[in-house]
Amino acid sequence: MQNKRQIVVVCVVCSLFFLACERYEGTISGNVVYRENGVEYVAVDAIITKMQLKRETEILVAKEKTDTAGNYVMNHITKGTWKVIGRLEIDSLVYEGFTDAIVIDGANNEVQNLVLLPIKN
Repeated sequence: MQNKRQIVVVCVVCSLFFLACERYEGTISGNVVYRENGVEYVAVDAIITKMQLKRETEILVAKEKTDTAGNYVMNHITKGTWKVIGRLEIDSLVYEGFTDAIVIDGANNEVQNLVLLPIKN
């Protein structure tokens, strides 16, 4: 009887643990271009930073690079509010852009295209 009780307790604890785990199925993806003199170019190898917004604080979570077509994908997005920042450096020129706040429920897939604009150094 003691063994059965221990098995039941272990099963209940394991079930509660797995039910409490947060799902990491959301994604944020998009295409990135940079604009120079009104002309848009594919932003190859731009650095894309995934920031989680918590209580007015931005927390850096991950960085990725765009591919040769300017595309990026951020996987394993948890429930919460996020922001994506793009940055591209070409010689001495720096281009930046960012999204508005993105609300993720943990399972949705958001497309956020970015246009990077030149900034002054």
